[in-house]
Amino acid sequence: MAVGHLTKFQFETILFAQKESFSNMSDFQYMGSELEIFAHARHWKSYVHSQLRPYGPQETFDTILYIDVLEHIKEDKEELVMAARRLKTNGVIVVLAPAFPWLYTPFDAAIGHFRRYTRNSLRAVAPQGLREEKCIYLDAFGVLASAGNLVFLQASKASARQMRFWDNCLVPISRFMDYVLAFSLGRSVLAIWRKTL
Repeated sequence: MAVGHLTKFQFETILFAQKESFSNMSDFQYMGSELEIFAHARHWKSYVHSQLRPYGPQETFDTILYIDVLEHIKEDKEELVMAARRLKTNGVIVVLAPAFPWLYTPFDAAIGHFRRYTRNSLRAVAPQGLREEKCIYLDAFGVLASAGNLVFLQASKASARQMRFWDNCLVPISRFMDYVLAFSLGRSVLAIWRKTL
């Protein structure tokens, strides 16, 4: 189950960073530009585009994704507790969220972000009883771009041209930098928790 939307870059970034958390990578296919993960094999049987609340308390999921969504939810800890209750045994919660409160800009406010996270602040809202498999930063080069926007541009939105330049030119550099810096710095923070009982 995914809450919110998922871009191709986000999908590829998560799989690139944490392949071992998913038991069969062939179960995942990128389908398009709005929550576009489709799972067709045994590990993830739901293709859902909604929040958790409309589903009955007995409905459970193998995987729940929060991709650039948790920062929009005021009661983030409560949301993750509810998600943990809906996980099957051995299921995972995956959260990708904006990193570093000092990078909060008018753009964050304009799109409804309540916060940006550090690894520690994201760990602080993790549901009890789930095992952390990974908590890392991604998109190291993005920190420089975000800082530049904070200091110089203070733009409330990115232009289509800027987004194309980012995807085509800067993303490959950023992926390389993520490895060089051992995922210790980035514009986003990725956490993966597994339900073991």
